[in-house]
This record gives sequence, C-alpha cells and structure tokens, in this order.
Amino acid sequence: MDNNEFLENLRKQSRPGFNKLERDWYFNRFQAEAGKIEALKQLAEQISKALNEPLDQVTSWIVRSSANDTEAMGKLTKWLPDIARLEDEAKRSNQAASRDMAGMILCSRLSLEWVVNHKERLEETYLIEFPNADWEGLQSQKPSKFLGSEGRWKVINAITDMLPGSIIEEIADYAMNELFDGKRPEPEPEEAPEDVIKKPVPESSEPERIGLDSMSISGGSTLPSAS
Repeated sequence: MDNNEFLENLRKQSRPGFNKLERDWYFNRFQAEAGKIEALKQLAEQISKALNEPLDQVTSWIVRSSANDTEAMGKLTKWLPDIARLEDEAKRSNQAASRDMAGMILCSRLSLEWVVNHKERLEETYLIEFPNADWEGLQSQKPSKFLGSEGRWKVINAITDMLPGSIIEEIADYAMNELFDGKRPEPEPEEAPEDVIKKPVPESSEPERIGLDSMSISGGSTLPSAS
C-alpha cells in the first residue's frame, strides 16, 4: 500500500488521543446522527397511534417499505414521503461522516507549512483548487485556534473535496483510532433495523457513544447507529 502523505504530515503526538477541542467537535457533529434516529422513531410511534397498530408491526412495515415491499408500502402510503425523506437525510449524512472526520483531523493537525511547500504538486496530483488564503497568517495560528479558523477550514475542505475515498477512509480510520486513544473497542453485534428504530437514543454527553457505523435498512439506504 502506498504511504498516505497526509497522515505522514500530521502533527505528531507523544500518545494517541483526541484533545478537548477535537473531542468537542466530534460530539457536536455526531450527536446529530442520534437525532435522525430519534426522528424516525417518533414517526414510527405516530404511525402506530394513527393506525392503532403495535409499534413492532409498524417498524417492520417501515423496514419492508424501504425494500419496496408493496404490501408494507400500501399500509404506509400516507407516510411514505416522510419516511423516504428521513432515510435520505440519514444516508447522505452517513456518507459524509468519513469525509467530515478526515477533515477534522486534518484541520486540527495537518502541517500547513507542508501544504504550502507542496502546493503545486498537490494541485496537480489531486486536482485540488486551493482558495486564496493568507497562508502566512494561517501558518502563524496557534493549534488551539485551528478548528475555529474559517480560513484553515477552507483550505482543508478544498483538500478533502478532492481526495479519493480510499485516502479519506485511511485518514478517518486514523482519527477513529485517536478517538479511542489507540484502543478501539471490539465491534458490537449488528442490530436489526427494527431494533435500531425502537432503541432509545442516548442522552449521554460522552462522545464515544456516537459512532460512524451505519445500519443498512434497504438497498443502499443507511441509518447511522445510535450506539
């Protein structure tokens, strides 16, 4: 495997782990994923009351309708647009999760001096269109200001917009390893889509409770895990 030059030029740390600013960013970004699960759960409860049907039955119909089951779709005709909208929002958000995670770790740790020194090559290799930026000013910023810097984010977004998915996944995987201080937990058994909808959404302030994993509920549609 070719070396990932972006990972190689991150700020080095003596030990793995997110700092507080990185951890706060992660929590704020992925807490929204739990909200999407909660919205679908609330819709299922509304349908259950409206049809006077058990919640288990309604969630089964929702899952089956996502797979174009005509019987289930017939039961939920009135709510199909809302179901499709919520599932589409979850799918698009989850697809962006890895790129967002990669962008955060690059924004927080990537050496802009290296970017400046290799700017022309990066433009040619990855077709990156860097914004007009105060490069000297950005390089003089303190690390504590990186994640709050609009100028730095513009540079990083220009990079992540053009990097291929394989490189993004490597960077995002590195970031997840940092989130868990280099000790990533064993993956939990996959939950059935019905259980994801019925599962209470955690209200914990712990960022680790919200993850990047997704739950497929139809041909290509995904729901982010709330655990």
